[in-house]
Amino acid sequence: DTDLPWATGVDPMNPEIPIISKEFIDWRLLDGYGIRMTATEKQDFLARVASWMLSQFLHGEQGALYAACHVTSSVQWMDGKLYGSSQVVDEGRHVEVFQRYLLEKLGKVYEINDNLYVILDALMTDSRWDIKFLGMQIMVEGLALGAFGVIRHNTQEPLLKELLRYVITDEARHVHYGVVALESYYTSGLPEQELREREDWAFEMSVLLRNRFLAHEFYDEYYGHAISRKEWERTLLNSDFMREFRFSMFRRIIPNLKRINLLSERIRPHYGKLGLLEWEKQKAAPELSIDELLAPA
Repeated sequence: DTDLPWATGVDPMNPEIPIISKEFIDWRLLDGYGIRMTATEKQDFLARVASWMLSQFLHGEQGALYAACHVTSSVQWMDGKLYGSSQVVDEGRHVEVFQRYLLEKLGKVYEINDNLYVILDALMTDSRWDIKFLGMQIMVEGLALGAFGVIRHNTQEPLLKELLRYVITDEARHVHYGVVALESYYTSGLPEQELREREDWAFEMSVLLRNRFLAHEFYDEYYGHAISRKEWERTLLNSDFMREFRFSMFRRIIPNLKRINLLSERIRPHYGKLGLLEWEKQKAAPELSIDELLAPA
């Protein structure tokens, strides 16, 4: 109520102040499937995409809230519990602001993406403290850090821009915490078999996270009758916006996996096939300043 200007008027259909200013998809490709839209319909399309995307952020923050509670209770040292307790408060704040923005400003909330649900369920049901750290602090929070940055730099809506500045600042601390917590654990004598298991788990999560933003829920609601899911995915993956989105997401994940010793020569070819190794030389979380995180990709 006090830190954000909630009185700001938000009109999702205002082309002068779009929620997403860059094209989410190549309109010419949709034209090829007989999906031709007027300028107003395109604006409505982008407004609904914004609702879908921010809904996934909301669900991710809901999962992060529960996961932070699990991490706080399962971590084995007091400093970790004290930091974890502060993260629980952060995540509760994030849930509140995303939910409020969606309900008060956009008026629509989409259901959780299937791939995100699988990831969160895996985190909630695994009893190992380090897997909870790996899944939430490195993978989900790392992805969120990149995704929030893309939206912040592709929106002209001032309330959302300011909201995301606060959230990015919090998420940067969370990811940094995860790297610090896991770096020594994964580089100081964890049995080889267990380390390989963590590598494989992280790669599987990377695939799920990559597929999280294929907008199947949006596709099912509006375009399932006009284009196959396979062609929808191909069209979406080839869009400039989604290329930027994947770049920003994984440039915040891959360097951290490398730093915590989960990017060995054994697993590298698998990431290479997905085109994800180009970011391994980017800075890991402990090396990044807030100014760098808020700067354009």
